[in-house]
Amino acid sequence: MARVGLIVALFALSFALLGARLATREETLSALLDLLSLPQPLSRTYKDDRLGFDYSNCGSASDPIVIHNASLTDPIPIPGTIKFSVNFTFGVALESPLKADLSIKKKVLGLYVPIPCLDNIGSCTYDDVCALIPSTSECPPPLSTYNIPCQCPFKAASYGIPPYSLDIPEISLPSFLTNGEYELQATLTMANGQRAACYQAHLSIEAS
Repeated sequence: MARVGLIVALFALSFALLGARLATREETLSALLDLLSLPQPLSRTYKDDRLGFDYSNCGSASDPIVIHNASLTDPIPIPGTIKFSVNFTFGVALESPLKADLSIKKKVLGLYVPIPCLDNIGSCTYDDVCALIPSTSECPPPLSTYNIPCQCPFKAASYGIPPYSLDIPEISLPSFLTNGEYELQATLTMANGQRAACYQAHLSIEAS
């Protein structure tokens, strides 16, 4: 009986410790989201028409997806009008499944803090981005304007969008995507396990 009582007590202690650990994780996540929800001042310098947005290749020059040049209004006004342009090449055809690993960090008190994945928003892994693209008979502009496909499979080719203006309506963003500076990194992996691309970018959001 003493042994049975000891086993029951150990199980009770294990569940209590597990509950405390889960509570601690929830409290930590809540505190992190509160921190990320604080609007942050924009510390980067913006001059005339020079864009503050920047990007870099975090993969290899031999990766099949290559961004030759890209520009984006920075900070991004919400609501407001942005201007962007991009030229890129798909060196191979891209088919489903196409895995994406996305990392998003927000600059808080001078340090970039990772944003967790919540409801498929934030630093998430998507097993197949092709499955996330809504089915449509016609791609929206500017993709349709410049003959850029918007559904898998994507043909191997070079594509480009010259400077294009786009109106962004007033939208409800998650609390952790408030005003501030962000660091994004996206890695795409093909079905054969080969990396298709890895790019990192810095941009800012300024919502009214």
